[in-house]
Amino acid sequence: MTGLAQRPTVGELRQARLALPAPVPGEAGAGARYRRALADLTDAALADLWAGAARATGLGVDHGVALTAVGSLGRRDGGPLSDLDLLLVHDGRTLDGAALAALADALWYPLWDARLDLDHAVRSLEQCRQVASADLPAAVGLLDVRAVAGDAALAQAAAGAVLADWR
Repeated sequence: MTGLAQRPTVGELRQARLALPAPVPGEAGAGARYRRALADLTDAALADLWAGAARATGLGVDHGVALTAVGSLGRRDGGPLSDLDLLLVHDGRTLDGAALAALADALWYPLWDARLDLDHAVRSLEQCRQVASADLPAAVGLLDVRAVAGDAALAQAAAGAVLADWR
């Protein structure tokens, strides 16, 4: 693995997740610490992927769009072979359709090339709310939206909107 053990590239992520030392059986809190370490490892690789995708597309995005984790990754509760549940959430104004598609391609293709299991979507804030109102499994995943890279306030707005609708 290049660099520090806690900063694998996306290409190294699968192996790095499998190589993370398993928790000691019976040790209080060891499982939770292990799952958090897995999530931190994954987040680091995804943040680097985001930075590279932003450079490659020439977008320099820091607002109006965010890479978020949902589901078990959003809760920091996945295992070493868990799929990556990712949502590219956007405000519907900052990037046009072509720029958004280029950014999504720059994110998804390296993950597929690394043979990581990926469950992904690209949605505006309004689309997040619409999907959550019509699709129970998607809604449950959206309740755990967590910013990985990009506009953290936008990610919070998505989580807050879905939660407010459910309340």
